[in-house]
Amino acid sequence: FNGTNTLHCPDIGADIKTCQAKGKKIVLSLGGGGIYSYSLSTAAEGVQFANTVWNMFFGGSHQYRPYDDAVLDGVDLDIESGAHDGYVAFINQLRTYFNGASKQYIISAAPQCVYPDANLGTTLSGAWIDNDYVQFYNNPCNLANINNQWNFDYKSWDTLTKANPNPNSKMYVGLPAGSGAAGNGYLDLATLQADLKQLYTNYTSTFGGIMLWDASWYSNNQAYVSSLASWVRANMQCGTTPPTSTTSAAPTSTTKTSTTSVAPTSTTSVAPTSSAPATSTTATRTTATTSSAAPTSTTSSSGPVAGGPCSSQGAYQCADNTGKNASYFVCNNGAWLQQACGSGTACFQSGSTIICNWPSA
Repeated sequence: FNGTNTLHCPDIGADIKTCQAKGKKIVLSLGGGGIYSYSLSTAAEGVQFANTVWNMFFGGSHQYRPYDDAVLDGVDLDIESGAHDGYVAFINQLRTYFNGASKQYIISAAPQCVYPDANLGTTLSGAWIDNDYVQFYNNPCNLANINNQWNFDYKSWDTLTKANPNPNSKMYVGLPAGSGAAGNGYLDLATLQADLKQLYTNYTSTFGGIMLWDASWYSNNQAYVSSLASWVRANMQCGTTPPTSTTSAAPTSTTKTSTTSVAPTSTTSVAPTSSAPATSTTATRTTATTSSAAPTSTTSSSGPVAGGPCSSQGAYQCADNTGKNASYFVCNNGAWLQQACGSGTACFQSGSTIICNWPSA
């Protein structure tokens, strides 16, 4: 919008309504990692932000609505930094709007599998949550370690879900949608099916379905995802408990896409740590920037080495400065972890973080 840093995306608004007409739920993903600083440190800030989000993206009115008259279906909290004491008040305020609305809204979160989540722990235990998209990847607690009691801890998340103020709160197993979408956690279908069946059998009452990160990886791995989705539909009845609140909804799978002001299909200023569901709920993330031009890379052409030492936990660095390479690195527990931007995009350095954008000519 003229004179502001707020993005106006009417084409995305039209896309949202098209997807909703096909029965898809589109939720607004808030947060992310490594892009910028953000926080909700007090209840007052939480209430104020909820009012803004309601007016800009849901059933309220505002002079700047990024998606025009498209009304999204809820929020997803992918909180990875900053003060977080205000998120319970944020959810509570949104629910005052949701409970009086004519449509159902979803409140979800995307914690990492390490229990409790460092940034969402108090929110998940104190606020109404419909769906928890727990990221069982990029950590020692990834699904591949299901039989290692010292690493894998599904039971604690099940207990937390049962204790949520929402009696129908559901938990989703978050997984990478492609072999390069995460540092670990991607499994072949046979192994994945066996692991999921074990979880579903032992934790049926809270098992909501599967979440996949993210849409760009999913679109280039469709045979795998379609086979997984067909198997889930045939073998599980996920999220079938009737809702008791207008904020309760239970899709069986979800897909998340991210958008920036420049329009790549996904932003990887977060290493694949965000929840990413696969066929019935889509989340969009918007970030305000002052220019639509791709940032100029400042990274040395040599770049870090996978497995090599690093000192700044969570730091991001492109593999080189060509503007054509999709590879980048994340500092993970003292060692560089190699990742890659979504298909068709390249890594550009932006200060201490990275942005995935269309490649340079």
